Amino acid sequence: MQRVKSYSIALGIILTLLLLSCGEDDTSPTNGSPANNPVADFTWSGSTMAPAVITFTNHSENANHYQWDFDDGGASTEENPVHIFHNAAVYGVMLIAGDSLSGKSDSMTVNITIGKPLGMVLIHAKDQSFQMGSATGSADEMPVHTVSFTHDFWMDTTEVTQGDYEALMSVSYAGYTTPNWNVSYGAGARHPAFEVYWGDAALYCNARSRHDGLDSVYTYTAILGTPGNLCQLEGVSVDFTKNGYRLPTEAKWEYACRAGSSADFFWGKQCDPYPETPADTAEFNSYAVWYSNAWEFVAGDDNFFGTHQVASKMPNAYGLYDMAGNLYEWCNDWYGEYSDGAAVDPTGPASGDWNSVRGGSWGSFPYYLRSANRTFMVPDYQYYFIGFRVVLPVE
Repeated sequence: MQRVKSYSIALGIILTLLLLSCGEDDTSPTNGSPANNPVADFTWSGSTMAPAVITFTNHSENANHYQWDFDDGGASTEENPVHIFHNAAVYGVMLIAGDSLSGKSDSMTVNITIGKPLGMVLIHAKDQSFQMGSATGSADEMPVHTVSFTHDFWMDTTEVTQGDYEALMSVSYAGYTTPNWNVSYGAGARHPAFEVYWGDAALYCNARSRHDGLDSVYTYTAILGTPGNLCQLEGVSVDFTKNGYRLPTEAKWEYACRAGSSADFFWGKQCDPYPETPADTAEFNSYAVWYSNAWEFVAGDDNFFGTHQVASKMPNAYGLYDMAGNLYEWCNDWYGEYSDGAAVDPTGPASGDWNSVRGGSWGSFPYYLRSANRTFMVPDYQYYFIGFRVVLPVE
């Protein structure tokens, strides 16, 4: 009897302990329990230039489901989503981290500012193609061939102005001096920068990249001459994988100039005999700074001789000004013959003696203002007919 009684007492104690245990709150750190409230937390990374690809990394605690609101109509329930913000704006991105067991949740909101490069327009080129060249133009415009692109890119809406060039280069390179912008050919903050070598344009691209927190695309072993004022770059190379400003390739330049048009001129007209009538000339004058409305005037006797202020003429369908006339524009490519086959993101020959220029100038006749027209200059050609604009890829 004594042994049975002892067993009964022991069993009672065990049952009591079990009942007490069931009645207590679970204070263990197990995820999903009522005592561990969710704590929302995340970080993000990526470009802040629209269209911006942003990767979100979730650091929330005690949560097992997630609801993201990207403040642009987009949402996600993934733990670590990737989202594309297509427009420049400030987005209040909110994460709600919840625990399905306890029914509790926590939220966190972070403002992300997506901008666009100053003075540029987005050229939608990804997965697009066009016919580059001309079957009726000069021999170096042939053969006409298909070019396609794997990414969009930003492009300056105007040629780089003297004001922008001076402001950036003067604080970027020791020893910089202002180029010889002769008033006879157009001088002033809103006039395009001319009297620049290809090397000067490349240095400007690097300076602009550094200013905007981007990568330098051009590397070199030495600067020969005065930086920004008729200098040459020794041992120069271009890294197209870098995220930074650069001169446009010929292919990007022509695609952007045409703006969807297959005609000789981006406004839809064919050359020869156009411009033939006074009405034709008036139309031409509305789109381009060229021989008829610039060169024909006498230097020093008329304000219209030489370059005109940028964006003083009508833009093309992509919002780009002065793609025909005002100044020839340096391209990134070495000058060379076209290949027969289709090309994807072509960058031109690997080496050469001359750099390509496009667009014609204030001293050009209509034939040289066609979208397909191309010519070349040695990298240190300083003439008052050449300037540049830059592009920024959207990878």
